[in-house]
Amino acid sequence: MTSVKPPKQPKGAKAPRFIVEAGAIAVRIDRLEPHFLLVTSRAPKEEWIFPKGHIEPGESPVAAAQRELYEEAGVVARPLGEVGVLRFAAGGEQVQTVYFLFDRVSEEPAGEGRRKIWLGAEAARQQLSFPDARALLEKAVHMVEALRENY
Repeated sequence: MTSVKPPKQPKGAKAPRFIVEAGAIAVRIDRLEPHFLLVTSRAPKEEWIFPKGHIEPGESPVAAAQRELYEEAGVVARPLGEVGVLRFAAGGEQVQTVYFLFDRVSEEPAGEGRRKIWLGAEAARQQLSFPDARALLEKAVHMVEALRENY
């Protein structure tokens, strides 16, 4: 599993607040084609992202990702492995999010006032709002392909 460490700061620089989060890339297989889950962000609502959020004290990153997947999208899923880490700045904070791939087991309506959509890989690539998320999707697609070859 990826070690989550704050980025190094230049000497004398005031370190920004460092936030560690966990995210979920959920997949379901429809008619032999994998579909990936996207949700709208809280603000602005027109951005499409993967579910993610904070890690509670004592919670593992994978458990946090699984919880966020349910809270934001109503999806119950089993973890398949780590996909990768995204680092970005938001509101003066440095955010590092570790993403995990999940296999959908069941689902309910989306929570937290979000919209959700399941899309094939190419459509999801086009719908995602951020290039870094598209790169993570590519990794997830390769992981799903490798898992399917082993079945």
